[in-house]
Amino acid sequence: MSLRSVSPQGAINRRKRGWLLLLLLAAGVGGFLLLRGRSEPRGRHYPQTGFSVDPAFMVFYDEHGGPRIFGYPISEATLDAERGVVVQYFERGVLEIGPRQDGVLEVRPGALGRILGKAEPGIEDGEAISGCAYYAQTGHYVCHQFLEFYLRNGGPELFGYPIAEYRIEQGRMVQYFENFRLDWLPGEEEQIQIAPLGMAYLELRQAAAGPVASVVASREEREEAPAGLRVQTSVHPPFGGASGEQQVFVVVSDEQGRPIQGAAVFMIARFGDQPRAFLLPKTDQEGRSGLRLAYADQQPNTSVQLDFWVVYRGLQAQTRDSFLIWW
Repeated sequence: MSLRSVSPQGAINRRKRGWLLLLLLAAGVGGFLLLRGRSEPRGRHYPQTGFSVDPAFMVFYDEHGGPRIFGYPISEATLDAERGVVVQYFERGVLEIGPRQDGVLEVRPGALGRILGKAEPGIEDGEAISGCAYYAQTGHYVCHQFLEFYLRNGGPELFGYPIAEYRIEQGRMVQYFENFRLDWLPGEEEQIQIAPLGMAYLELRQAAAGPVASVVASREEREEAPAGLRVQTSVHPPFGGASGEQQVFVVVSDEQGRPIQGAAVFMIARFGDQPRAFLLPKTDQEGRSGLRLAYADQQPNTSVQLDFWVVYRGLQAQTRDSFLIWW
């Protein structure tokens, strides 16, 4: 490709040519290095559990209480291909990245209370009770110490609405919310504590995955399972105008370079403060996937960052690419 073809006027100045060469070099090196980021520090590491908070979740995690609310990370960020969201598990909760109903991408707590089946029928037209608040959205009350802790630490925005009345469970008083469970421990210095639902949910998922993994292994026993994934990405062209379309290419292979068929690929394209999420087609026999990425009304001389998550048979990988909005 000739550099002279970049400018719509048929010529580019020396400064832009230098930036373009740097961009092409960075894209080439980034594709060649593949997933070096997986062996290098990513996010903030917590030795208490041996995991790091993924950069994609770090701002939300910090702004909403960090370890005090969510506990420490107990997994890496991974793709939930069935739901089309990226998730990371913490001791007391789950964070996920996915589109809202209006399509806007957001970081949010996972609704563990509902996922674990703890919702109960609501009370219609709840009456006023001293020391309690009634939430018509779900038809349940939050009372006394539970209410005080709930409102002081984020209320419905973070915990979600109550999905059951408080009750005795395993010898302690508890109350379930959409995203968390609160426990009352009268003998403790902090009488209201957030239960370790994230750990319980991850254990359930791992237990459920065990038999599935063994079935897959027996069905494909003659096929050697890969020890790791390599992911190459590219964007064509690596630059464009304020509105246009880019072709995104993804190639997934094992550690020996053999193509991986059936890998799930999730991508987040960061257009300024408006990120967009895409669940790409699973990789084909040649390990390839991709999509045409259309966009409009972007600012010139800005970079669009593309973050990729790839999952295959219990393995996961992350990598990053970008392209330039040139004119």
